[in-house]
Amino acid sequence: NGYIDQPLTLISNEGKTVYDDGYFDFVMTDNVLEHVSSIDTVISEIDRITAPKGAGYHIFPAHRQPVEGHLFMPFVHWIKPGKFRRFMISFFVKMGREPKWKELDHSRQMEKVETYYKYSLNNIFYRHFSVIQQKFEKKGFEIQFLTIDHPEITKNKLLGPMSKSKIFRGGLSRLLLTFKQVEIFANRKKIQENNYR
Repeated sequence: NGYIDQPLTLISNEGKTVYDDGYFDFVMTDNVLEHVSSIDTVISEIDRITAPKGAGYHIFPAHRQPVEGHLFMPFVHWIKPGKFRRFMISFFVKMGREPKWKELDHSRQMEKVETYYKYSLNNIFYRHFSVIQQKFEKKGFEIQFLTIDHPEITKNKLLGPMSKSKIFRGGLSRLLLTFKQVEIFANRKKIQENNYR
């Protein structure tokens, strides 16, 4: 399917898109879910627009990645919101470790710190991979984690053999999902077929 005249549309404040129920056979999000404050609303909409035998692929940063991928600052997203997080952002700005957004080119240091701090509160919402898994499963999707089978992992001299080992595969997968990134395949076809038997 797809909209030829409207390839890009925005989700409304109510979390709705313009598409009919079950419109898409496949729904993909790429580094989107970590920017969603109301994850239940968005997953409900993904569920609504996915065809009865549809599927999806979703990729998002792991909640404990060492470097916050938008601010380029280590560990700031691990710190509870408040004075210490603001202090650490200020420290990294002083050290020159910042995203250097063009709109802040001529801004003073404290203005940059405040902008980055507010961004960390209002624009990024990291969640444990199991939270996302449970929310998709509640909507009838079967979740398969794909991170461990990513070519970057399988072709790595150290991680490749570990990813194929029955002994190490489970632990390595959990580490990657916690500290690197999460790639999931969400499929409800199998579940629905099983329900009809």
